[in-house]
Amino acid sequence: LKYLWDVARPNQYGRNLSTVLITPRFPSYPSAHATIAGCSEILLSYFFPTESAKIKNLMKESAQSRLYAGVHFKVDNDEGLRLGRQMGETVVKLMKSQNLNIIQ
Repeated sequence: LKYLWDVARPNQYGRNLSTVLITPRFPSYPSAHATIAGCSEILLSYFFPTESAKIKNLMKESAQSRLYAGVHFKVDNDEGLRLGRQMGETVVKLMKSQNLNIIQ
C-alpha cells in the first residue's frame, strides 16, 4: 500500500526537520508500526478482555511514538491503526468460526 499512495515523510517536506530515528527510505502512508499495533490491540484484547482498555492505550502510544520521532504524520498513524484493527477483527472472526479460542 505504501507505494500505491507514495506519501512523503515529514522530513521530506521540511529538510531542516531533525528526527529522533533514522527515516526509512520508503513511503510514509500508512504506518506499518501503527498497523501492527492496531492488529495486536484486537488480538490481545480478544485473549485478555479484562485488559482491553489498557491494551488499546498502549497500542495507541506505540503508534504515536513514530509521530513523536518525526518519521510519520498523524494521518499515517491513524489510518495504520484503523487498518490493523480491521485485520485483527478479520483474524478474530476466523478464529471464532474455527473454534480456535485458545483460552477456554
